[in-house]
Amino acid sequence: MDNPNVQNTLCQLIEDRGYTRPNISDISEVFIVDNKLLVSFIQDVKLGINSVKNIETNLEEESLKDCIVIYPNTVTSFAKTALSTLETKGYQITTFTINELSFNVTKHVLVPKHILIKSREFKKQLLKQMQCKDSNLPLISINDPVAKYFGASLGDLFKIERVDENAIITPYYRLVV
Repeated sequence: MDNPNVQNTLCQLIEDRGYTRPNISDISEVFIVDNKLLVSFIQDVKLGINSVKNIETNLEEESLKDCIVIYPNTVTSFAKTALSTLETKGYQITTFTINELSFNVTKHVLVPKHILIKSREFKKQLLKQMQCKDSNLPLISINDPVAKYFGASLGDLFKIERVDENAIITPYYRLVV
């Protein structure tokens, strides 16, 4: 992978997900971060079934559950099915096109600060404090670029800190669906 923008965004993404930030020199076609995360660059024009099988083999050999896959353009229908099958086996796989990683969506001036909250206990306390249910919270799609960036799962919560014209930071919460 020779694109410095993609490499920088990938390093920021890995760090924002709570892993140790890799050096750009450590980035290769397939590499592992903190013995917990597999990152795979697909060199083929399309992400195909053979690439997914290679990813599955790497995940099994290294006993990993989390994976980031970066591919140039498109995903074949067989590969989509295979990725879905891997997710039902308990793997968390996030796919990005190279274009999606050409800039860091969280650094854009119009995107407020997002904080991913995975704690179910915090969510229970928040709902009790707000006297509402999950169904009353505003929603954010699991396919939203920011949710994808942070690796959000269904049921997670985002705290979004917006600054109003008086420079007051107001928290908003969104449920990942």
